Amino acid sequence: RSWTKRWRRCSGGKSDAPTRSSWARISARIASIWRCCSAVGFTSVRICSAKSRKPRTLETLRRSLREVVTSGTGTALASGLPPVAGKTGTAEDPPRPDHTWFVGFAPLEDPEVVVVSFAQNSGGFGGTVAAPIARQVLSAYFSARSRERTPASTSP
Repeated sequence: RSWTKRWRRCSGGKSDAPTRSSWARISARIASIWRCCSAVGFTSVRICSAKSRKPRTLETLRRSLREVVTSGTGTALASGLPPVAGKTGTAEDPPRPDHTWFVGFAPLEDPEVVVVSFAQNSGGFGGTVAAPIARQVLSAYFSARSRERTPASTSP
């Protein structure tokens, strides 16, 4: 198959070019989770079946995406958060500055959230511009989740 046909299948058939939401869908499929997105936030959650993918293939993808964060271009997310797996990128937009992006999921072993950060015409690289943005989003997410799970203390 041509790249365009493969991309259309992975991105839901809506476009020849990748979008932030199509990157989120692909990352969610690798993480075996799915969150339906709207312009204002997540509207529903469902768990995707990974049965259609070979477990070995999924494990290789997850391990490779984790290595991007632990020892590659995504090290801005390497500490202070549950284990994150993801990919950084840079897209040219001549004559303007490049776009930068990061797409990933966390926690690695039991994923529950997918994040995509995209900095349009920001210049720089995905690891130095977009990954720190994703870190802020994930930090806020896990802080809020921690507060939800911590019972309120009662004072005498």
